Amino acid sequence: MRVLCRELYARLEEKFGVVKIANQGMSLQMRDRLIGYRVVTEVLSPGEYYRVNCPFCGDRKQRLWVNHRFAEHRWLAVCYNETRCLDGIFGSENRKELYNIIFNGQRHVVLQVTQGSEIDPSKPLEEKPLPGVIRLFSELPPEHHAITYLQGRGYDPYELESNFGVGYCESVFDRTYYPLTNRIFIPIAFKGMLVGWQGRYIGDPNWKESNVQKYFNLRGMSKKDMLYNYDLAKTRNICVVVEGAADVWRVGPEAVALLGSDMTDNQKKLIQEGFADKPVAIFLDADASDKSVGFASALYPYLGRRVFPVVSTAKDPGSMTREECWGLINHEIEKRGLA
Repeated sequence: MRVLCRELYARLEEKFGVVKIANQGMSLQMRDRLIGYRVVTEVLSPGEYYRVNCPFCGDRKQRLWVNHRFAEHRWLAVCYNETRCLDGIFGSENRKELYNIIFNGQRHVVLQVTQGSEIDPSKPLEEKPLPGVIRLFSELPPEHHAITYLQGRGYDPYELESNFGVGYCESVFDRTYYPLTNRIFIPIAFKGMLVGWQGRYIGDPNWKESNVQKYFNLRGMSKKDMLYNYDLAKTRNICVVVEGAADVWRVGPEAVALLGSDMTDNQKKLIQEGFADKPVAIFLDADASDKSVGFASALYPYLGRRVFPVVSTAKDPGSMTREECWGLINHEIEKRGLA
C-alpha cells in the first residue's frame, strides 16, 4: 500500500493499532496570505490523513486525524469526537502529548514525505477535493436535524440529494474548514467537475442580530466564472436564472444560480452559449427586480425575445412554492408567445 509518509504511518500503526487513510495520495498544499497586518496560512489542499483512535477520549472509531506532515506542522491533527480533544483549553497540551506519544519524546522530527497529487490554485475552476466526510440524506435517519430542517422549509431532501448532490457535512479534513461541520453541504459541479461548495447553516436565527454565518464558502471560489446547476439545467428546455442555490432548489432542475445578485461577463457568456436556442427567464429576488430587467436587456442582443425578466414584488423565489414560481414564469412565457 502506497502512503505519502511511510514512517509516520508505521509509527501510528505501532502506537494505536488500526490506521485508516483519508485523501490517499493527496499532497498538502498551503500558502501564506497577508490579511491586514497579519500573515495567515491558507490550506489549498488538505493532504493525506491517517485516522486512529484518539488516546485522550477513549474513541474507538478512528476519529483522530493526523496529517501526513504532522511531524513538521503540529497543528495538522484534529479529534472529531464531540470532546474535540485537540481544541479548547487542553488542546495545546494534548497536541504536545500526541507528538510525544508518536515520536517517543523527541522534540523536532524530520520525516521523508513522498510527493503526491496536487491542484493548481492558479486555475480557479480546477476540480477541488471534498473538504470532509459528507453524508447523503439517504444515509441519515429520517429524524436527523438536517432533514427535518429542510422539510420544514418545504424542500424534499431526497430530491435535493438526487438532483443536486446536496448532503450533510459530518466532519472536515482540515481545521481551516471547521465552520463547514454540521452544515448542509452544497456541492457546486460545473462542466463535470467539483469546482466549489457552500455550507448552509441549519436554522434561521435573526440574521441581522446574529453573528452566525449563513453560508460558509470554499475560500477563493471563483463564483464569477461559474453557474450553480449549469450542467443539469443545460439538459432542460428552459433556463431560469436565480440568485442562490436554495432558489434553484425551489424552481427545480431548470434553474441556474449566479451565487449572488450580480451577473458577470463570464456568466453572461455561459448563458448565451449554453441556452442560445431556449427561453431564458431572469428571476432574481424581489428587491433586485430592477436587475432582472437590466440583465434581460443586456442579454437581449444575443438571445432576442427568448430572454425576459420575471418580476415579483412580494416574495423571493426561495420563499415561494414551486407552483408559485412556475405560475409567474409560465405567465411571462405565454404573454410572449414562447410556449
